Amino acid sequence: MGSTSVLRIKRHLVAVDIPVSAIHLPQGENLVKSFLESTPDSDTKTAIEVHADFIRYCVPQSPDIALAAFAAFNGSFCARNNIHVVVQEHSLDANQAKGVLRGYFSAWNVASARGAAPSSVPALFSDPSVSMMAIFGGQGGMDSYLDEARDLVDVYGLLLADYPAKMSAFLQRESQDPRISRCYAKGLDIARWLASPESQPDPEYLLTVPVSIPAVGFIQLMQVMIAFKTL
Repeated sequence: MGSTSVLRIKRHLVAVDIPVSAIHLPQGENLVKSFLESTPDSDTKTAIEVHADFIRYCVPQSPDIALAAFAAFNGSFCARNNIHVVVQEHSLDANQAKGVLRGYFSAWNVASARGAAPSSVPALFSDPSVSMMAIFGGQGGMDSYLDEARDLVDVYGLLLADYPAKMSAFLQRESQDPRISRCYAKGLDIARWLASPESQPDPEYLLTVPVSIPAVGFIQLMQVMIAFKTL
């Protein structure tokens, strides 16, 4: 087994240490340097935010360093709790929590491919006393459900893969059925609405039953997929 070195990211009063293989240390140091140079000097993020940002920065440039940072993050912050609990424990505001989750899950697919992603078996599959589970949902009467979907795609896009595009295409195709097409005067192109907020129809149209029921179902299935892959 090769020797291990420590990669240090220091920004103001915040320091993040990441154990890496000695062979990857030079590359890691270069990434730390370029990462810090790309970060405004006035940036005063917490350690958990800096660590998550560094993971995301490394993913497209060095999977090895990204995985080392991901493993160190789990060891430092997620040893006992799921990442979603951790962001709550750190009293992060909505934007901070979103940034940490985005950074953390940016490495999820790489970690999963190498067997390095945290995993747990849900009680439904491991506890003999659990025989049935259900999720109860309904129409909230709000016109912001597309904002929720955008947040999910932004944070968990790699986990959702091509589901949003494929499901949107399916719903759009079904909405053109002559028996129901009159209900969709402004279409049902959810993928386009998510990618281009200016293209989404008015709130009154989004809240009509034929539009809101499949759209909310679309979002709930994203939530189920995320929960299945991460809990």
